Amino acid sequence: MTQCTHCQAMVAPGSKHCSSCGAPLGGTGEAAGAQAQAPVAQATASQVPHQQAPAAQAPAPGFVSPGPTTGDKARQFQGQAADAAKQAWVRIQAAGPAKVGLGLIALSAIIGFIFSGQRSIWAAGWPEIILGALVAGYVAFREFTGQDPLSGIWYAPLIAVGYLTLWGLSEFRLKLGSGLFLAGALLLTWTYVWPLRDYARSMGLDWRYSLYGYRRSVLVGAVLAALSLLLTWIPDASTIGSYSGGYTYSSYYGDYVYDYTKWYNPGLYLPSHSGHGLTGSVILMALLAGCFFYTAFAPRSAVPKWYRYLPLITVGYGLLFTLYTGSISWGQPLFLIGAGLIGWGGYQLGVKGVAEGSGDLRALPLEQWLKRWL
Repeated sequence: MTQCTHCQAMVAPGSKHCSSCGAPLGGTGEAAGAQAQAPVAQATASQVPHQQAPAAQAPAPGFVSPGPTTGDKARQFQGQAADAAKQAWVRIQAAGPAKVGLGLIALSAIIGFIFSGQRSIWAAGWPEIILGALVAGYVAFREFTGQDPLSGIWYAPLIAVGYLTLWGLSEFRLKLGSGLFLAGALLLTWTYVWPLRDYARSMGLDWRYSLYGYRRSVLVGAVLAALSLLLTWIPDASTIGSYSGGYTYSSYYGDYVYDYTKWYNPGLYLPSHSGHGLTGSVILMALLAGCFFYTAFAPRSAVPKWYRYLPLITVGYGLLFTLYTGSISWGQPLFLIGAGLIGWGGYQLGVKGVAEGSGDLRALPLEQWLKRWL
């Protein structure tokens, strides 16, 4: 039995016309049945066209979609870090870099006094703590009130922030309190010193002068001396333990007898110390910073002549600082080499007045090299 395509009535096989409606069946029953099923198949295919598409677009066997490379990840991370740094710097500028720096110093003090293990810089001697607190208080009073009790001394704020930075360097340890203090002090120094760069240039400051003549000797010596402060100046040491006597009960004698080895007194352990953490290192670092300034400074106006002897003053104080340590370790030999170079160059420049020297490195395109490498 087949089905009529017009009235859907059942007709006998081999019929050419429908017995119900009389419409021609268009061929044999098998053909009619095929014609009847064709529209249904076409409709089904039109309803699910997506079943064939994935097979045509499927990737070849073994194909792996390439993911982001290591370079792409690194560039993405650098971009995110740069954006975060820019946003942080915008917020710092909006709040005031000096006030943010003072806030970091105050936070380091709070952390240091709450957590003794992170105290670091605030574990120094009381004279240093009191002096540092007074200097930081002066800068804070100047920033938050807009008044300067030392307004007659225009360079007083520069000395204050410079001392805080050098103190932070001298007492720096890998602890949270020390890191916050140094970050705040550096931010304060940048706030006060950076706006003076044009004035310093007008007064004759040019780093290229440090590459010329005997100034190079002072510069190299100051670099070596500064690096020596990072090394050990006082090595670790320990004393030998000792015994002390006392009375103890003896069952043999049935009485108290004197025992010469009753108590053992362990020896003392003295840890090593680097040069930048010793007493008086702040003054030495300030003098070395002055030597860096000295080598790059060619004054164009009348200035006191005492500054010509700054390298020799640095050498004299450095020798006293070396003798004060009372020991020999890795730092002292390197410092003495640097002090010798500073003294020789300072004598040629300040005493003999000879500024010339063999060779001139001012023509080297160092700025172009740095821009290419960085």
